[in-house]
Amino acid sequence: MSHFSQRVRQNWLLVDSNDDETVQRTTQEALATLPDWEASMSTLDALMGVGPATASFILALRDPTIPIFSEELARCSGIVSTSAKYDRKEYREFHAAINEKATSLSTKTTKITPRQIEQATWACVYSSSHPKLAPPADSKDSDVPKPPKKKAKR
Repeated sequence: MSHFSQRVRQNWLLVDSNDDETVQRTTQEALATLPDWEASMSTLDALMGVGPATASFILALRDPTIPIFSEELARCSGIVSTSAKYDRKEYREFHAAINEKATSLSTKTTKITPRQIEQATWACVYSSSHPKLAPPADSKDSDVPKPPKKKAKR
């Protein structure tokens, strides 16, 4: 088993060790402190196996201004160059960078959220990893059949 797989398994065992009542109470307390995402994350830290990445996922379900701390988006944002540490300091920088990008992409009529940036980034990374599933947008040669050319009348 790879180091990554062992770590994921260990984390799931930690998460699973939380009793249902504690998870529900802690999650309700964390969501009640939104939009103060830092206070919400601090509350979720009480749960075993929940760090900034998992906490950001939970909080993003309620608040679209909270970007999910994914490795793909962290790398694309320039905050992480090789491997994410997934600590609070790194997430704070990441949160600021993604929210700044969302603000810069927004217009008077269209508000872009960090969640939309995260979803678009994931789609781009996924499609580049699976090129057969999504041909390039600028490709004129797609797998869609073209109608046969008509013969010119004489």
